Amino acid sequence: MAKLQSVAFGVAVVCAVLGLFTSTGCPVLPEGDTVLVVPLHLLVILVGAAAGLAIPFRARRIDEERWRLVQDPDLTSGERQYAHKEADGQKKSVGIVFVMAPLTLGFWMASHFRNPATITAADFLTVTPLAGFAAGLGLGWWLTKHKAPPGE
Repeated sequence: MAKLQSVAFGVAVVCAVLGLFTSTGCPVLPEGDTVLVVPLHLLVILVGAAAGLAIPFRARRIDEERWRLVQDPDLTSGERQYAHKEADGQKKSVGIVFVMAPLTLGFWMASHFRNPATITAADFLTVTPLAGFAAGLGLGWWLTKHKAPPGE
């Protein structure tokens, strides 16, 4: 899951940069054909759902590692506190990275169809990933809550 988080971070950065280039008039790809809007909506919904689904599983791995570390009898109180703070920080970054990847992908795709004169279905590519993300996140939390912990 840590590798998936790294990939998601890379996707977020690349798509954000490409989206900025495209939105400022320096497109990397040719202008999009409106026939592609529906498949792109499906793509960003699926990417959003996958990102949302990944968060609870990654958070669970972080918590498992946290508790493995803090149960070491040789740790000082300060080291335990640091392990908890580190895990909490990692969990926050997981959420940010996994939500930004589909959002920046949608932003980049929407910028290929941008028509300032009208609002089209392509303009909603920037927010469509949130629907998939919410569904994937809900499913992921449900699966992690109903899945038996390792070793049981």
